[in-house]
Amino acid sequence: MAKEERNLPKPWSDDEIELLKKLYAEEPTEKLAKQLGRSLPAVKRRANMLGLKTKSYLQKLWKPEDIALLKELYPECPFDEIAKRLGRTVNAVKQRAHSLGFKRKSYLDKLWTPEELQMLREQYPTCESTRELAKKIGRPWGSVRQIASNLGITNEIRSRDYEL
Repeated sequence: MAKEERNLPKPWSDDEIELLKKLYAEEPTEKLAKQLGRSLPAVKRRANMLGLKTKSYLQKLWKPEDIALLKELYPECPFDEIAKRLGRTVNAVKQRAHSLGFKRKSYLDKLWTPEELQMLREQYPTCESTRELAKKIGRPWGSVRQIASNLGITNEIRSRDYEL
């Protein structure tokens, strides 16, 4: 029995590679594949190996002015508004901001004053009643418990009750 001949890919010539480098960013990949007599996956694979990028990819790159606007808007502006102003998806905005280490102004920063947070930090650990502390702070008791939990503040009195 004779061995089956494999359909091996034909090697790329130097001229084909030069043409690919010259046109890949500008020409539609499908058109370039036809021009080269290659399959679309073969052209994409070779371009990837060469580190080539299409024009649409390059247009998606973040320019310094885009990043500056993102930095300015990210802390407080709604995601959909940022995305609209930058001409990008909400997901792209979130991913880029995360990769740059940008932080949103937290819910806590927006709603709780420094004085309220200080009172919570000082009084919650030893308060007999979360409801009474909530009245002093002027917040719902559930909110007081949640924010204390978020900040890692425990109530020493209630903690002792659980140990018994």
